[in-house]
Amino acid sequence: MVFEKVNPLYKVGGRPPADPRTYFRMHYLYFARPEISSFRELCRQLKEPKNQAWRNFIGTPDIKDVPVHSSLSHFRKYVTPELFYEILFDLIGQALKLDNFLTTYPFRH
Repeated sequence: MVFEKVNPLYKVGGRPPADPRTYFRMHYLYFARPEISSFRELCRQLKEPKNQAWRNFIGTPDIKDVPVHSSLSHFRKYVTPELFYEILFDLIGQALKLDNFLTTYPFRH
């Protein structure tokens, strides 16, 4: 689904592009973490050993595989806000179809 929507943005030939899912996940971290104020700061944080869970989330568990901030900016330049949100809502729709995705359990006191 993500690939089909962003594939027209990539040129044919040349170096294989980075996985667009990684860039979308990086954007979600950027929007969700108030302590991250820039793409440069996001990439710096992702390279800190303590943030292994964040690297796992974006799909690059190895520190050396974290994309550089300029590639994230380049990606953002070509993926319009409309396309970004279209993909986000598609992902949310897929998640809502999962069994027990929004099941709540009683809290224990």
